Amino acid sequence: MNRDRIEMGVAAAWVLAALCLHWEVLAYLPLVDGIEPVEAFLFQTKATIPAIHIGLFTLVLIARRKAIAETAGLGRPLLAASIGAVGIGILAWARFSEQVDLELDSLVLILASGALAAGRFRLLERVTLPLALLWLARPWPPMATHHLHETLQTLTGTLAAGTLGLFADIERSGHILAFDG
Repeated sequence: MNRDRIEMGVAAAWVLAALCLHWEVLAYLPLVDGIEPVEAFLFQTKATIPAIHIGLFTLVLIARRKAIAETAGLGRPLLAASIGAVGIGILAWARFSEQVDLELDSLVLILASGALAAGRFRLLERVTLPLALLWLARPWPPMATHHLHETLQTLTGTLAAGTLGLFADIERSGHILAFDG
């Protein structure tokens, strides 16, 4: 019982240390075209607020704390150190190039290396969902966003034209639908 509390305390200290190392991610609020951060988060596809994802990450870790505590044990230090070194290298590049989105990649790699060091692949398996939630805070590449929007607009136009076509003749030009007159 006492050993479990110590291991959970060490794990919590590791997560807090990783978050403190990546403090710019916590303070990142995007300003997209002069729009306020919350409005940008709701209406702009390239805007994310990592604090929301960090909150979800924390909640899922708390919900899985018993399953995580069961897997604690001697991990794979060499593999963990290698992944951690890549994460620290990405962090250094992110700070040098002032790219906060790369800091998110670094944070996920460093936390994954901590999971490997603490409990091998079983622990990494149990924290994969929280790490994926955290990684979703990374903004999408603009080209991927464009393709997603284009696909959704085409699908919406097709469905709307099919539904409205039951009531009147529809003229379709790309995404624009027009009734007679």
